[in-house]
Amino acid sequence: MKKMPSEKTMEKFVIKVMDIIEGKEKGKLSNKDIEMARIYVDFLCDMKNETGLKVKAWSSYTGNLLYPQNWKQAEMYLLKSLEEYQNPYAANALGYIYYYGRVNDGVAEYDKALQFFTLASMANIIEARYKLTDLMVSGKGFPMQMPNYAYNILIDMYKNELLPKFREGKFSCEFADVAIRLGNLFMATAEEDAMNAYRYYLIGKYALDLRMKSFEQYGDKSILAKLLPKIEKAKNLYHNNFRTTKKELGKDINLIIRFVEQAKPIVTVKENKKGEYSLKLMSFEFETFAAKELIVLPESDYCSLIGKIKLSSVKAMDIGSSAGECFTVDYAYVKNDSLRLCTMEETKEGKACKRILLSIALDDIGSIKAE
Repeated sequence: MKKMPSEKTMEKFVIKVMDIIEGKEKGKLSNKDIEMARIYVDFLCDMKNETGLKVKAWSSYTGNLLYPQNWKQAEMYLLKSLEEYQNPYAANALGYIYYYGRVNDGVAEYDKALQFFTLASMANIIEARYKLTDLMVSGKGFPMQMPNYAYNILIDMYKNELLPKFREGKFSCEFADVAIRLGNLFMATAEEDAMNAYRYYLIGKYALDLRMKSFEQYGDKSILAKLLPKIEKAKNLYHNNFRTTKKELGKDINLIIRFVEQAKPIVTVKENKKGEYSLKLMSFEFETFAAKELIVLPESDYCSLIGKIKLSSVKAMDIGSSAGECFTVDYAYVKNDSLRLCTMEETKEGKACKRILLSIALDDIGSIKAE
């Protein structure tokens, strides 16, 4: 019998093969390469090697060139990986197996799912944490339904962990999954809060589209297919039951108002030879950290990341005497068919008041471009 290479050599070869299979590295694999990788993986598993156990568990979980999908085999090697190396990602995958009843003829095993998702969540795995909220909402594995508890966990992940990453262009994160679950919670009482249900579904759809373009994850197509009818239902509920003057202003003006409200942008004004003006509203965080603002306008069925807005061919404007060519604004509104950009100041009595820095008649705005 031919002598096997060293453990390190086998491990290195298997990692290279997996990188090519998953598209992390360019290259072609022959049938001989695949067969050799299988032999090495089996040897590594017999040695309780961490890489070997991970590769066989994950390959059996998803199905790939090395091994066909086999839930029983995936369960066995995930348990071994968890036992030998306390791998929290193995615990998370086991949670999914039991949640969907993949080794129990399709019958969910919620108590086991709760156990393994809890283990994984203690290692701060976002997937496990939001799957725990699914169990809380349904009351499966828990003594009661706990939607408010689930909401607090989800909104904390959304605001404090995932939104900052998403604004910086890290689209592979679980931002879409958490936004969709927030939409689900509001959809449960959609007649009372159709706007938030629709808002979070718009965010989830936008984030999922960006994730699928940058690095499609296992199950993303299924998530999208289930989300689309939810968005349509929430959209109809929202537009049929929610009346606002925002709809009358149109998307572009609402976009400016919302951007100013969130970004408190720096405004730069320039005049050209024709006597027309151009304005650039730029988020300080975008200029400094390349972090864009997530702007959501349910009334306009709109959701996008925006770092700056440009107004071009502005025919005329009234600029406050203290504004200058570059200033910061923190409030915008429309009055008497004019867009007004303001700063908030405190009076001697300690009250907040608006000071208008710039006013533009809506009809005098040539074009609006968001980037």
